[in-house]
Amino acid sequence: MMYWKNQIILDVLIAVILAAGLTYAPKWGIELFDSVDSLTIVLSARMWVAPALTLLGMLCATTAFVFSAIDRPEFVPLRKSKSESQLWMVFSEAILWLSFAALFAIFLSLIDPDQIGLLLRAVSLSILFLVSIAVMKFAWVMRQIISVRVAQSAEK
Repeated sequence: MMYWKNQIILDVLIAVILAAGLTYAPKWGIELFDSVDSLTIVLSARMWVAPALTLLGMLCATTAFVFSAIDRPEFVPLRKSKSESQLWMVFSEAILWLSFAALFAIFLSLIDPDQIGLLLRAVSLSILFLVSIAVMKFAWVMRQIISVRVAQSAEK
């Protein structure tokens, strides 16, 4: 339960720790499985603009669908529990980070790779990890909602 109460703070903390480790570990002499350079960041940003916007659109459509579906009688237990507020927090967080990632990817795609320093590299990786965490949480929540429908279909 502690995670869900502080999920946004913990997500940011996890993403920053992972990004700092990947960015600064080689500088500290720690050997990693792979390194991330400035050119890779710019090329990835260029490739991520369209998928981030597509995911954002799909997430918004799914959120609208869930808003309408959650009012059905079979979801009364969900509405009565604390899960519903977690559901909306997960949707809200995913929309926030995907929106931010899309705008940041556009910004990065216009930058000369030589202009990207370690700090911008760490920020880029942090955003990548935040989007990954948000999408994983979104998929998990959607799976929980679908499982309610599947369970009810099996009972009938």
